Amino acid sequence: MAVEITSGVLEKVFVKAQTFGTFVAMVAGDSAHPVKGSFKLEPFVNFEKTKEAVGSASLQGEAKLDRGGKWSGSFYIRPGALGVAPDIGPLLKAAMGVETITGSTSSVYTLSDAVTLTPTATLGSALQFMHVVDGHWSQFAGGAWVEQMVINVPGNGIPTIDFSGGFAQFGWCYRDDIAGGEATGQTEIGIDDASRGCVHEPAMCEFTGDDGSSNAGYIITGHDNTTGSAHFDINPAIQGAGLSGGAEILPFVLAGTAPSGTLLSAVECALTFGSISPGFTDAKITLETGIGPRDKEATTEYASAIGRIAERSVEADLSFYFTDTAAGFSPLVGYAHDGTTYDVDLRVGPNTAAKRMALSIPKGRLDIQQHDLGELIMCSGKVIARQSSTAADEFAISLL
Repeated sequence: MAVEITSGVLEKVFVKAQTFGTFVAMVAGDSAHPVKGSFKLEPFVNFEKTKEAVGSASLQGEAKLDRGGKWSGSFYIRPGALGVAPDIGPLLKAAMGVETITGSTSSVYTLSDAVTLTPTATLGSALQFMHVVDGHWSQFAGGAWVEQMVINVPGNGIPTIDFSGGFAQFGWCYRDDIAGGEATGQTEIGIDDASRGCVHEPAMCEFTGDDGSSNAGYIITGHDNTTGSAHFDINPAIQGAGLSGGAEILPFVLAGTAPSGTLLSAVECALTFGSISPGFTDAKITLETGIGPRDKEATTEYASAIGRIAERSVEADLSFYFTDTAAGFSPLVGYAHDGTTYDVDLRVGPNTAAKRMALSIPKGRLDIQQHDLGELIMCSGKVIARQSSTAADEFAISLL
C-alpha cells in the first residue's frame, strides 16, 4: 500500500541504556526530545572492491566487510524535580560515566575511568536508539556510545547539549506487507517478495490490528531476504488472534511522553574563578570521552564491545568581562600567563532550585586571550581541566 511519508516535524526519538549487543524493547518512558531535525543515525557498510585479473576494465564484484555508524543530536536542558533525573539522563550518564541522584537535592553527573558494557545503578553503559517519523518509517541503533558532548551556553539564550558518537548495529522497519496469514504463536513472519528489505534487526514492529501484548510491540531478531521465502523473526510470538494475508508490517509507534522539567535559560548566570567573579557572557564546554569501539577483532562484522581507546579531555571556552581592576582583572590576566590554575564554576540559570545547572572544574588552567577594549573590558579564554585531588574529578555537572 502506497502511503505518503510526511516530514520530520512528526518525528519521535527514544533512548535507552542497554547491555552492549543486547537489544531490548523500548517503552514510553524512554522518550527523548532533541531539537527538531538535529537527530541523525548515519550507518555505514564497508564494501571492498575485488581486484582479480579478468581481462576487462569492468568491476567484477565487491565483498561486504564491517559495518556500524555514527549518531548525533542536540538537546535542550530541562532540570526536573529535585532528585529526579532529566529526560537526557541516559545520555549524560553514558557521556560522563556516573549518575548520582541524591534524595530531593540534585542529580549529579561525574566522570569515571571505567567503561561498562552492562547498565548499573550508577555507572553509564551502552545506549540504543529508536527514531520514528509519523509511523511510516523507523530506524534503530544498538550498541551506541558517546564520543563527544558539547555544552553550549549563549548568554541570555537557550543552552543546548550536543551529543555525538557511534553505534555497532543498525536496524530498520519500513511500512510494507506480509506474504500471507500468520497464526497466533507464530515467530517467523513471511514477507511479500515485493516487500523484501523492509526490515532488518535490531528493530521493533507492529502489524495491522496487532501491536503486541499491552502495546509492547515486537522485537525483530533476524531476517532472510531470499526470493520466494523471505521472512523475519520476532520476539515475542504473535500475541493477538493472528494476522490475515496482506496485513501491513508497521513501525512500532509509542505514544511517548512530553518533555519534563523546566526549560533552562542562560539568564542570571554566574561565573567564578576561585574568589574572582567576572561578568559572564557565553561558554562552550567540550568533553571528549575517549570511548570508542573494539572493532578490530576479525570475529564479527560488528564492533564486539566498547572501551577506552583515547585520552579523555575537558576544555571550556569562556567569554567574560570586568568593569574595574578591583573586580579581579589584573590578577586573573597576570596569573593566567604564568599557568595558574583555578576552581572554575559556572551556574547556568537563576539561583533557584530545579531551575539551574552547575558546571564545575575544580582545577583548570586558564589560557587567556588578548582582551578587547570597548564599553567593557572583554576577555576570552580556554580552561583546560586537570585532575584536582582524585582520579576523574576534573569535571562535574549538577542539576539542582
